[in-house]
Amino acid sequence: MSPGLRLLPLLLRRSPRQSAGAIALCAVGVAIATLVAGVALGAYHGFGARQPKVVWRSPTPATEAHLSPVALQRRSTDWFDGRRIDRVDLAALGPAGQVPAPPGLRAAPTPGTAWVSPALAELIASHPSDQLGDRFGQVVGRIGAAGVAHPDELVAVVGATPDQLGPATSSGSPTAVLAPDRPGDTVPVASFDTTGADRDLMMYRSFALVAVVLVVVPAVVLIGSSARLTAARREQRMAALRLAGATSGAVRLLAVAETTIGAAIGAVIGIGSAMAVSGLLVDIAMAGGRWFPADIRLPVSSALALFVVTIAVCAAATAVSLRRVGSRPLGVAASAEPASARWPRVLGMLAAIALLCVTTVAATAQTFTGSNGQPKDMSVPMVAALATVIASLALVGPWVTSLVGRIMVRSARRTPLLLAGRRVLEDPRAAYRTVSAVVLAGLTAGFLAGVMPTVQALERDGLPSGAATAVLDRPAADAVLAAAGEERRVDTQPGGEGSEPVDLVVLASGPRLERIRTATTAIRGGTPLVASDDDLFGDITFTADAMRGSFAVLASGLLLAFGASGVAAAAAVVDQRRLIGRLVLCGTEVSTLQQARRLQTVLPLAVATIGSVAIGLGSSFLLMVGFGLSAARLASPNVGVLGLIVVAAIAMGVASASFSRPMLVAAARSATGGSPASA
Repeated sequence: MSPGLRLLPLLLRRSPRQSAGAIALCAVGVAIATLVAGVALGAYHGFGARQPKVVWRSPTPATEAHLSPVALQRRSTDWFDGRRIDRVDLAALGPAGQVPAPPGLRAAPTPGTAWVSPALAELIASHPSDQLGDRFGQVVGRIGAAGVAHPDELVAVVGATPDQLGPATSSGSPTAVLAPDRPGDTVPVASFDTTGADRDLMMYRSFALVAVVLVVVPAVVLIGSSARLTAARREQRMAALRLAGATSGAVRLLAVAETTIGAAIGAVIGIGSAMAVSGLLVDIAMAGGRWFPADIRLPVSSALALFVVTIAVCAAATAVSLRRVGSRPLGVAASAEPASARWPRVLGMLAAIALLCVTTVAATAQTFTGSNGQPKDMSVPMVAALATVIASLALVGPWVTSLVGRIMVRSARRTPLLLAGRRVLEDPRAAYRTVSAVVLAGLTAGFLAGVMPTVQALERDGLPSGAATAVLDRPAADAVLAAAGEERRVDTQPGGEGSEPVDLVVLASGPRLERIRTATTAIRGGTPLVASDDDLFGDITFTADAMRGSFAVLASGLLLAFGASGVAAAAAVVDQRRLIGRLVLCGTEVSTLQQARRLQTVLPLAVATIGSVAIGLGSSFLLMVGFGLSAARLASPNVGVLGLIVVAAIAMGVASASFSRPMLVAAARSATGGSPASA
């Protein structure tokens, strides 16, 4: 066994309170971070799990697989009471038994029959057949989970004859956009491909990736910070061992082993909690409906990867924090070498912002192309650049904190401000760790404050007129008008006579509109009337999802910030326990120390949060432009909301300092052997 590891049991026995405290604080911080990260990664996995359940509905031409076609397949969009129905028509080209069963079905439907999703089956059963059921024929089965994206999805696989679907047209594509007023292509198929990507889900997954970055990168930073909680006390203990003769490698290995214990405990608790909590999140509708529990639950492989990353980050952060112990143990033991943060750290943030600008410009101009000559998807590079911007706060934060500390010392006229400034200058990196999670939450809030006004403005771009339209020939139009029975009109095209097409506009709503749609479905070969507000279904759904997603990301950021700031504030008291005792013995009152701790937290926090909110706001504008939104359509952020974010961050810093006050009092009492004045 390594000498460093042989020292670990001795260290735990000789200083149980110190070791247990360091391990417990690290475990709590890691547990909070892995819980939030695990839930975010589970949601991202959920959109990926929906892909094969949807993409099979878009026909893959048999010619691409060099196989003989066995069926004709056509995909179209139907509507009922403001809800979208995904319809797939299948017509066998040979004996029905040769058509493979689509995902979620035991067998392909025969002409006149249909398989429907459970949610659609409930709708059909609860409404008269002339409003909905007659559109699909006889329902002979329900589609299983392998064929529907979520429990609320409305899907119908309808059997037909080749004559009903008409001649084969062009090739299908999983990323094709279905027009709401006409069916897709009729494609000869040999099987059902589940390896492609659905266009809508790709968009949702891209935005989910942004959400993951906004949550997971701060979580990783928090994991690293958790490993460095009580870093000053750890340095003192390890420096003493180094002076006693322990090698630099043994000391570093011992510290890493101690931190790894806390990280492993916290990671197991956090990841386990994330997998348990996912069952409570299935009712949060996204992309049109709720979740299957298995889809949103963090996969075991991802859980193991998160565990390994957590241990690696904690070990690396601990090893880096002890570099002074290995080379200058005497200076550390005497507290004669204060940590410093120099201005070149700013260059890292400037480089990250420049990278985000470059990827955004490239995405807008479609500069990069793939081997097929088509523009590359730049969403992943843009999101990766956003991650570097978020991570760069850990570089520039300590420098900003040290700058604020200098200003505090120079402008101090009272004891609390002078004490606070000196503490910040003594170790600006430790001072920033206390507020880093809140600063990261400010960046996330600033990002969302830039996105949401634009999303809400896009929602108001159009208003439905309440009319349903279709292009039919004259006999079909007359048949639909007869089914309407009440208010309606037909606008004929110039010169339209006999069988020439006419524009049919039916002013109807509610059950009457659904009866007309059902009648039109048979007349138009499976394509119903489309109401004007149906066109807004995607926009309305996306806006609602964006609001829910933003709330979830913001709530996750606040949970990270609140938990991390409380743990970091407690760790700061542990690190400064010796200094607190000396100040109390010199006659400093506890109330003065508490005021200094509040100033030490709030002033750097206010400055850093204002900067992080501005960076988040600018990043949101860059990403929206990079995702294809013109700069003219970007809405101005609400200045009041931005101010409220800063105020909330300051309040969180004050709260974290207040919650750790009992630890400050305990440290003061231990120095005096009793109750100090003004405790």
